[in-house]
Amino acid sequence: STSLQIAACVGPPMFIGLMSSVQSKAAAAGLSEALSTAQGFSCAAGMAAGFALFGALVACAFTFRGRLSRKLAAQPMPRFDFE
Repeated sequence: STSLQIAACVGPPMFIGLMSSVQSKAAAAGLSEALSTAQGFSCAAGMAAGFALFGALVACAFTFRGRLSRKLAAQPMPRFDFE
């Protein structure tokens, strides 16, 4: 769907920007090039893992909600006769 295409266009530049920002701050703090690159990558990978976990939790919530609504729709509604 369109949301997947938008996420594919926005996600990589966002993570590269985050990685570059953390990398440049680490280099300015005096870390070596390899360590600053590793720190930037680990920060970007952690952010990506957070987004993935959030997406998995939302998918589980929608799945549970769908199963619950189908289960409730299959049960007959109680009738109340007040005669």
